[in-house]
Amino acid sequence: MKLKWKRLDGQSGHDAARELLATMYFEENRCELPSILRTEQGKPYFPDGNWRFSISHTDDHAFCAISRCNIGIDAESMDREIDPRVGHRYLSDLEQKR
Repeated sequence: MKLKWKRLDGQSGHDAARELLATMYFEENRCELPSILRTEQGKPYFPDGNWRFSISHTDDHAFCAISRCNIGIDAESMDREIDPRVGHRYLSDLEQKR
């Protein structure tokens, strides 16, 4: 697994995270980023299935993780208010208990 982050510095979080993903993919494969598809649930993936990735961003930073195994990353600002009632949509039973 590899993880990178960068400050947004005027970029959108999506653009910065995609730039990170393209850089990381090129470092591993020495070729351009392939097309990205989405599952029915909306999770993005590469069609060849060799690499998994996850991207996230806050107001100030973008984050990207890439791996040959399933991977997920989520970033939140420490001062952001979070409604714990939405946890069931994103967290496993064990994560919710914690």
